[in-house]
Amino acid sequence: MAAQTVDEKLQTGKAEKDKGNAAFKAGQIPEALRAYHTATLYLTGLDNAAMAAFVPQNPLAETIKAEIKDTLKACYSNMSACYLKQSRPEKCIELTAKVLALDPNNAKALFRRGQANIALENEDAAYADLLKAAELAPQDKGIRDALASAHAMVKERAAKSDAVFKGKLL
Repeated sequence: MAAQTVDEKLQTGKAEKDKGNAAFKAGQIPEALRAYHTATLYLTGLDNAAMAAFVPQNPLAETIKAEIKDTLKACYSNMSACYLKQSRPEKCIELTAKVLALDPNNAKALFRRGQANIALENEDAAYADLLKAAELAPQDKGIRDALASAHAMVKERAAKSDAVFKGKLL
């Protein structure tokens, strides 16, 4: 059996991502995660310089590199959504970090990481992520609503803290 070419691996990765999308839409979250994970296995490292050792005469075109990056980013982002649905905020944060490493201004990843931090009661981190997401996508109602929720949590925590220390200072 011959090894797959970069293009074949890219096409297989994209097909797995599409399977994941269909499973997610059908509410089959474990199947979606499996497909997205398989896609990342096909795609990870394809745009790496180490691959040049195997195909030195054929460097990857910038369009192929961009397609690999965009597909990986979509898989990581979709996996983070799956983990949110499964109430696994730590895993969601792990996957959004991968998205943000590829695209630091990805509003959707910041939004999901903010939601995960709300679930973990990390109000300050949630607020910071959601504020940046709202700046990047000001028209997104979901982001604005989550930002308002995080802001309320921060204010509530501050009020409780003030109540505890009221009268204790000289």
